[in-house]
Amino acid sequence: MYVSIGIFSFILGAIIGSFLDVVAMRWGTGKSLEGRSQCFSCSSTLIWLDLFPILSYFFLRGRCRSCHACISPEHILVELVTGFVFLSLALQYEGQLVYVLLLAVVYSFLIVIGIYDIKHTIIPDKLVFVFGILSLGALLFFGDITLWNLLAGILIPLPFALLWFLSKGRLMGLGDAKLMVGIGWLLGLQLGIVAVMVAFWIGTAVSLSIMGVQALRAQRRFHPMARKLIMKSEIPFAPFLIVGTFLVQIWGDSLLLGIFNLFTL
Repeated sequence: MYVSIGIFSFILGAIIGSFLDVVAMRWGTGKSLEGRSQCFSCSSTLIWLDLFPILSYFFLRGRCRSCHACISPEHILVELVTGFVFLSLALQYEGQLVYVLLLAVVYSFLIVIGIYDIKHTIIPDKLVFVFGILSLGALLFFGDITLWNLLAGILIPLPFALLWFLSKGRLMGLGDAKLMVGIGWLLGLQLGIVAVMVAFWIGTAVSLSIMGVQALRAQRRFHPMARKLIMKSEIPFAPFLIVGTFLVQIWGDSLLLGIFNLFTL
């Protein structure tokens, strides 16, 4: 039974992930989400054999059946990630079907937000608003309703909103603070703070790695503006917040204990 739930959850997640990738690609472009899927290069309509999540990518060897253009690995990556998220939620909250379904919807919105922020460095307000409402619903119907957890949606983003205001958007976007409203309600005050901390740690590690790679490339090419180019590189923060939120959602108590031990050494 346990294995069956895991397999079903992953397959369902992969199928929904394929749709989420389309939503992220078409959001804000004016294109409808209706109609048959098409190749992004030649606009040819995909046949049913090309629509199996994950498997079709390998069957086609990463190329369009019609024009043989390369298919971005992003599509299969989104399907794998969504499948893993659904699998983790189903196993973590086994027996709480309604809560799992709600969390699946919540993280579906977060995945679209993350993809869109990576592509455009913008967090869509409408998606963040729906995420916030869903998170508040999760708290009210399934969470630990305390005053601090209700205030988490205000207290957690407040410092970052002030940082945005004082820096006039140079240090952080307001969209990140808006996203933290829903994160606070979804996880509560304690775990919400942990999620933001984890996001900053992961973001710092990734940013330093990217800057290091850019510096090495710039030195090899003897680029005179290497330092300025690296420092001006814009890295979206929403994906790190989403990863931090998911990690805390699944391993919250362990992460909280680990951070507590770290600061009490």
